[in-house]
Amino acid sequence: MGLVLFSLATLLRADGFQCHPYQSLPHDSTIFFDTSAALDFDDILTIQFTEPYQAEALGLTRDAVWIKTVFNPKQACLTPSWNLQFGNPYLDYIDVYILQNNRLLAHYELGDRRSRPADLSPQRLPAVPLSPYLDTDTADELVIFARLASQNSISTDMVFITQAQIQAKDAPIIIVSAFIAASLLLIILFSVILFFVTRHIAALYFIILVSSYSFVLATIYGWMHYINLPSDPWVVIVQPIIILSFILLSNALLNIQPNYPRIYLALLVIGLGLIFLTVTGAIFDDLQTPLRFVHSLAIVSLLTILVLSLLMVRQNLIARFYFAMFGIMVIAIVIRILAIYGLVPANFVMANLFAFAIAFQLIVLFFIMLGYYYRNFIKLQTELQQLQLEQELVSQRKLFLRLLSHEFMTPLAIGSAAGRNLADDLDDLAKQNVAPHIVRQMQQDLHTQQRARQRLQDLVNQCLEADYEVNRFEEGYTTLAQFSRIFYQSLNKIDQRPRIIVEWDFEPESLSEQHSTLKIKGDAEPLVMALNMVVNNALKYSKPDQNVIITVSLDKAQLIIAVRDFGIGFDQDNEITQAFKRGRNTQSTSGLGLGLFISQEILQRYHGKLTIEPQQPGSLVSLSIPLDSK
Repeated sequence: MGLVLFSLATLLRADGFQCHPYQSLPHDSTIFFDTSAALDFDDILTIQFTEPYQAEALGLTRDAVWIKTVFNPKQACLTPSWNLQFGNPYLDYIDVYILQNNRLLAHYELGDRRSRPADLSPQRLPAVPLSPYLDTDTADELVIFARLASQNSISTDMVFITQAQIQAKDAPIIIVSAFIAASLLLIILFSVILFFVTRHIAALYFIILVSSYSFVLATIYGWMHYINLPSDPWVVIVQPIIILSFILLSNALLNIQPNYPRIYLALLVIGLGLIFLTVTGAIFDDLQTPLRFVHSLAIVSLLTILVLSLLMVRQNLIARFYFAMFGIMVIAIVIRILAIYGLVPANFVMANLFAFAIAFQLIVLFFIMLGYYYRNFIKLQTELQQLQLEQELVSQRKLFLRLLSHEFMTPLAIGSAAGRNLADDLDDLAKQNVAPHIVRQMQQDLHTQQRARQRLQDLVNQCLEADYEVNRFEEGYTTLAQFSRIFYQSLNKIDQRPRIIVEWDFEPESLSEQHSTLKIKGDAEPLVMALNMVVNNALKYSKPDQNVIITVSLDKAQLIIAVRDFGIGFDQDNEITQAFKRGRNTQSTSGLGLGLFISQEILQRYHGKLTIEPQQPGSLVSLSIPLDSK
C-alpha cells in the first residue's frame, strides 16, 4: 500500500508543474482505419481524415490505424526534449511521419517486430523525439502521421511528453515492477529449492507457471524493449503454457483427476490444444485467431477449476484457499481482457491491478504449496511410524513362530513318540488278554490324545507354512498356462477331489493373441496355497454329497477365480477374514478361523482382493488377481 501511495504522490507532484511537461493530442486530431492494412504514406496523403481521434483500446483488429495530429511549439514549454509517446508497449509496427510546411522531415520505424533504430535509446514505452524538428525561430507546427498495426491488441493512446516527464512517470512503474519482480524471483528461488528437496512434480509446474507469468508481466510493462527481443509471438505462446501449467498444478494439489477424470481430461485437451494453436499461429504469422481462443478458453478453464475447488471444499482443505485465490485471479484476468477491448477505464489502478492480483495469487499459491508439502510430510511421518510399528510386529511374529516351532514341536514330537510306544505296549497286553476291558478303554483314550496332538501339530505346521508363504514373494512372472498346471496338481492332492468341479472360461494352454501376454507377477505357489485354503473351507462346510464349483475367468487385466459351495454359507459378520474369527453358524464344525485370513494376506502381496458373497444356499468366494501384460 505504501508503494502505491508513493507512486500516486509522484504522479501528482509531476502534474503540479507550472508548465505541463506533457500534452494530450489536440482536439482536432483525426483517425482513419485502413481495413486493407495495405495503404502506404503516399496513399494516406490523398485521403481525407474525418473521424475524430480519441484515446481508446481497440482490442484485436486486423486494421491498420492511422492517426493525424499536430504539435504546436507555441503551446508547449520551451524545452528541447519533446517526444511523441505511445501508451501501448507491445505494438508490432509503428510508423511515424513528421512533416513541417508539407515537407517530410523524418520517418521512424518502431515496433515490437522491428529492430530499434540506432539513434534511439531503449525506453519502456515507444517514443519518437520531436525536438530535433522544432524551429524555435519560426515555431511552425509539426504535422504528424502515425500508423499502428499489430496482431496483439491495439491502443490509440498517444501523448506529447518531455524526456524528464517520461522519467518521472516511469518512477512509480519501476517501483511497482521492482516489488513484483523481487517477489516472483524469491518465489522461483524457493520453488527451485523445494523441487530439489522434495522431487515433487508440483514444484516444477509451479516454477513453469511463475516463469511464464513473469514473462507476460515484463511484456505488459514494456521491459522487454530493453532486450530488443520480438516478444509478441512468444507472449502469445506463453499464455496457454500458463493455462496448462496451472491445470497440472491444480491437479497435483487438488487431485482433480481421480475425482473428475473426464473434466480433467477436457482441461488437458484445452491446454495442449491452445499450445498447438498458438505455435501454429506463430509459424504462419497469424496470432489473432489463437489469441481469441486463448482469451475465451482461459476464462472457461479458470472458472471450471474454480467450480471444482468449490465442490471439493469439504473433502480437501487446500481447496478452500484455492477457491478464494481463484476468485481474485478470475477478476484480475477478466479486468485485463476487458481493458484490452476498452471496456474499463484506463488509469494507474486499472493498469497495475492485473499485476498486483497475479503477484498476490502466486504468493498465496506458494504458501498453499508449502502447506501441501507440510501436510504430505506429516502424512509420510505417520506412515513411517506405522511402517516401523508393522516391522516390529513382523519381527515379533517371526520370534513367536521360532519359539512356537521349538517349544511346541519338540514336546509334540516327544509326546507322539511316547504315545506310539504306549500304543505298542497296549497292543501287546491286548494280545495277552490282560485286563481286556481296561486295555480297550486306555486304547480309546490314547487314540483321542493322538488325534488332539495331531490337530495341534497340524495347527503349528499351518502357521509356519502360512508365515512362509505370506512373506514370500519371488520376483518374475508366471504365465497363465503355468498357473493352470500348478493349480491342477494341487487340486489332485486334495482327498475330496471328486467333489471339485473346475470350469474355465478360456483355454489356458491355447490363449488368444490378445491374452497370451497376460502374466501373474510373482511366484504362483503362494496363490495356489491361498486358493487351496478357500477350496478346503468350501469342502469343510459343505455336506459330503455336495460339490464345490471353481470358475476361472478373465476380466480385463484381472484373473478371477470364484469358488462356489452349497454348504452352510457365511453369516453377515464383516470380520470373517480376520485371524481366529469364525462365523456364528460354524460352531458345530471344528476350525480355527485362519484359512480366509491367510488367503487374504497372500492376495494382498499380489495386490489382489478376496470378496465373500453369501448365496442361497452356500457362498461365493472370489479371488481377484491382477495380471501384467509386459
